[in-house]
Amino acid sequence: ESWSSHVKWAAVDLLNADASAIDAVLGSPESIISCLGVVDSNPDILRRGNGAANVNAFAAAKRARVKRSVYVSVAAEVAACKENWLPFAKEEFGAYFEGKRLAEEAAADAVGGDATKLCIVKPTFIYG
Repeated sequence: ESWSSHVKWAAVDLLNADASAIDAVLGSPESIISCLGVVDSNPDILRRGNGAANVNAFAAAKRARVKRSVYVSVAAEVAACKENWLPFAKEEFGAYFEGKRLAEEAAADAVGGDATKLCIVKPTFIYG
């Protein structure tokens, strides 16, 4: 795509890098958009991949004084179904939704809780 040549691509391990390394990669953006998330059977991976990684990214955005914050989370309807879905996986679903909740809070905190500067998109599960 032609637009991709205008993007500065960068990578950082949001779970293992220290704050200064994340800050260096993030720079000083006007906005942050995160669609970061994981699906796994391990509750710790779910909690960290959906929560901690996003928390670290949004914390860096806050330090950079980002003006807008966008996060792709998960629909409340999906969470409402978790009691009836895969009863053997309640711990996993709990960790998944806990991570999403932590990320939503971090996205809001990145812009000082100002709802006019925050967008949280809540689709049903996204595969692919």
